[in-house]
Amino acid sequence: STERTMQIAQRLFQGVEIGGGEIEGLITYHRTDSTTLGEKALKEASRVIREMFGDEYHEAPRRYQTRVKNAQEAHEAIRPTDFRQAPQMLASYLEADELRVYGLICRRTMAAQMPDARVLKTAVEITGRGPDGESCMFTAAGKAIEFAGFRRAYVEGSDDPEAELADQESILPAMKEGDRVERAGAAPATGVALVAIEPKGHETQPPARYTEAALIKELEQAGIGRPSTYAPTIATIERRGYMFRQGKALVPSFSAFAVTRLLRDHFGTYVDVGFTAEMEEDLDEISNGERDSLSFIRASSVITLSGWSW
Repeated sequence: STERTMQIAQRLFQGVEIGGGEIEGLITYHRTDSTTLGEKALKEASRVIREMFGDEYHEAPRRYQTRVKNAQEAHEAIRPTDFRQAPQMLASYLEADELRVYGLICRRTMAAQMPDARVLKTAVEITGRGPDGESCMFTAAGKAIEFAGFRRAYVEGSDDPEAELADQESILPAMKEGDRVERAGAAPATGVALVAIEPKGHETQPPARYTEAALIKELEQAGIGRPSTYAPTIATIERRGYMFRQGKALVPSFSAFAVTRLLRDHFGTYVDVGFTAEMEEDLDEISNGERDSLSFIRASSVITLSGWSW
């Protein structure tokens, strides 16, 4: 859960007892949405990548610009404080979940500094005649990873990138346009044999319910909240009974629908997504010295109700 993840990140940031009792912070400040790495971190990442995977896996430092609205980038991106502390070296000092979070941060930091992967995708169309002479067309798809690139360090949703890379490949036999496909066991001259034909159906599915991760991604894209507020926001929604959990899915309760309708009907301006994002943008401008705080308060404090103004 978001709350559990933030608790673990807090402990990794504050420090873990390593070896002879020395307390070390294993990651940099974790309540940031910055994507920037300092020069020292870029050099250390380059050295570790070259040692682990080879020179071809690091060409030059890669720098990123955040896509998050109103991102606060006073800190570096979340990264290991010491790239020499590989996850496997800390297995005896960290709990299982702590090791998973630390390993994720290490792998993603290195992957962000590695070149793109090169993947060869092939689609084959095979035509034939049905029993009634009708023309039929079948397809087969193949995928071969020519250069793993950043995937050597990180594959989305996998703790074992090497095993995941092997599973992602689907190798087709050598063939060329015009080859004849024979039935399996018929010793085809072309080397291309039909093993099986598998019919596949597709049905349109309704949008999936939000999970914690999907909800946070939506808040992030809308410019609402900060990494420090996501966990408390979800905890508050759950504590007040506005949603319940169904596996990983967050299911809204009847109370949530009733309260949402009440707020939209009577306080639509204030619960509008754009209002919250705009207010955060205004406050960011004040904190950056781009706007005067007193004039903002004066402009925001005029309320009109039933023809009377205050």
